[in-house]
Amino acid sequence: MSAQILIVEDEIKIARVLQLELEYDGYRAEIAHDGVQGMEMATAGGWDLILLDIMLPRLNGIEVLRRFRRKNEQTPVLLLTARDTVLDKVMGLDQGANDYITKPFEIEEVLARIRANLRFSSKKGEVEEDRLTVADLTLNPKTREVRRGEKEVHLTPREFDLLYYLMRH
Repeated sequence: MSAQILIVEDEIKIARVLQLELEYDGYRAEIAHDGVQGMEMATAGGWDLILLDIMLPRLNGIEVLRRFRRKNEQTPVLLLTARDTVLDKVMGLDQGANDYITKPFEIEEVLARIRANLRFSSKKGEVEEDRLTVADLTLNPKTREVRRGEKEVHLTPREFDLLYYLMRH
């Protein structure tokens, strides 16, 4: 079964080009043209990956990401935006984005980043064990809970994914 990708992009031509390219590569893609519609579709579930613009009408992409991450920490979200300052990138990644792609972009790079994120997220889904332990650090991949000894450690989604990767490898 091909991966399902949600494109949340208000520029109709860009959204359509992305959809056509993704479908040509064998993905199933749907489009939302504003933040409210994107949030509704994202939380409805069933997505393997979400491409999310930041500057959206009705509800900006960072707020969509923030709300979505409260409900779903595992689906990869790639920010696709014209905002290219270091502060914008840091803010997006700290809010839970898995990657940040600036416009204008080359479609080959977008497709490569999608493949990389889908590979990583599919490996996370294969975990069967209840927890990983290194010294007194314990990580539960199913509940995304981390403990050092008896104390709970709070991590951003990105920090959790990095720690998970390091503990697995």
